[in-house]
Amino acid sequence: MLPSTLEVRKVSIPFWMSYGHAKAMHHDVSALLCIARGEDGLEGYGEAVPRSYVTGETCESAMTAIERLAPELLSGAADFAQFRERVRALTDGWRGPFPSCGLCALEGAVWDLVARARGVALHALIGKSSLEPLRYTGSIGIGSKRKVVPQILLYKAIGISRFKIKVGAGRSVGGLRLARRLLGKRATFFADANATWNREQAVRHIEELSRMGVWAIEEPLLASEPRKSAMGQLDREAVLTDQHYRDCAWIRERSPIPLIADESLISMRSLEAIISYSAFDILNVRLSKVGGIDNATRMVQLANEHGLRFYIGAMVGESPVLATMGSHFAAVHTDHLAVQGHSHKILHRGSMTRGEPRMRRGGVLELRPEPGLGIELIPQALDAFTEHRSVVRP
Repeated sequence: MLPSTLEVRKVSIPFWMSYGHAKAMHHDVSALLCIARGEDGLEGYGEAVPRSYVTGETCESAMTAIERLAPELLSGAADFAQFRERVRALTDGWRGPFPSCGLCALEGAVWDLVARARGVALHALIGKSSLEPLRYTGSIGIGSKRKVVPQILLYKAIGISRFKIKVGAGRSVGGLRLARRLLGKRATFFADANATWNREQAVRHIEELSRMGVWAIEEPLLASEPRKSAMGQLDREAVLTDQHYRDCAWIRERSPIPLIADESLISMRSLEAIISYSAFDILNVRLSKVGGIDNATRMVQLANEHGLRFYIGAMVGESPVLATMGSHFAAVHTDHLAVQGHSHKILHRGSMTRGEPRMRRGGVLELRPEPGLGIELIPQALDAFTEHRSVVRP
């Protein structure tokens, strides 16, 4: 079953507490929710969280992208297999800034709809029918001690011991020292600089972080600011030049710990450059960032072929729709180094869904066998969070 209509909503959900890093301070999340409806009224849900400093997209540019993508991917498509073939052809043939978030929200809604129509859990449609529990990694942001300490103590209370910690923006080790003191020796960390250092600064800070026991560093190198495209999307790929990947490789050769690609990995083209220049050791694969399940699957396959490791990342504050989709993807690709997501459990002031998987002590999550994502939208709550709504007919 493929959808006959798509409903696209821009939703804004406030946070209980702020979450900061070198590029932004988040007090809420603006996300794009896509609802795919079949002719029998069955629904599937997809989500993306556009961030201009990651893929260059905004909710508005991603909505414009969905209006363009829907006819190309769905009009006249015979079945789900043909839809997936069109996604791959579109990805390989795309010119200009790639609409990762628009594609992720649209594609995710179709995957969920098809899984529900077939009566299977999403992970079974992706490729796995049995599940092992997932153990999630927490994320500690940058900010004043007053803002960061409650995050750390909450993680400690629920027994999470694996963390990504934000550094950069003049704060290379202060937050790490604080986290280590509060969490104890059992806690392990990798760090995320969010692309804020030049080459020499990066090597200097990485050596210091390594001495403190950090096992990897994410996106250390500063990139230039991109220009805006005609569709309103910042052209992030235009600043991910060959020289950028050469500089990343230069840092990697001098780094005592592995380098993780995040903002440098936003499309299949950028992955090809990472491989060509041996610029990174590990990939941060976020569904919203790379264009959804099929593109993420291809990236994981290429990573395995070229000796790269990967982990399943998440966008800060994503709703249970995207978070649960990430869980199903992680449950299939069990060779991940880490998995992140479900930050809504501590950040969101209110919910627009029910039926999401529960997280046990230690960050352990088990998926249930319900069809599709296994979650439902709460119409009244969804309306309260909605800022804009449109209907797209392929």
